[in-house]
Amino acid sequence: GRGNMFLTNETFTNIENTSNLLVEKNPSLVEEIYEDIKKLSPKRQEYYYHRIKADLIEEEIYNK
Repeated sequence: GRGNMFLTNETFTNIENTSNLLVEKNPSLVEEIYEDIKKLSPKRQEYYYHRIKADLIEEEIYNK
């Protein structure tokens, strides 16, 4: 294969920048995601809440 074997802090920064650009260029994206979340069962909503929180904590740890 090609590329780096491990993700670096630079990779996380690029992912964050890309995410910010998506929201800036498509403000309805946040509303669309919110509407999709509302369609999920309460258990699924809780599950994804915890997954998102875990991802944010992981990002914070690797960006230090």
